[in-house]
Amino acid sequence: MAELKHPSFSILITTVDSSSEAERLSKHLVENKLAACVNIIGPSIS
Repeated sequence: MAELKHPSFSILITTVDSSSEAERLSKHLVENKLAACVNIIGPSIS
């Protein structure tokens, strides 16, 4: 496997109003190569 010369990554955590919005957002990010993968976790209570 080839090594990256300058490996980096970012983690983004956000909230949305509904699971359908989470699915729409994650699909958009992955299809437009703005994210390599997306995890939808919830519901969350704080």
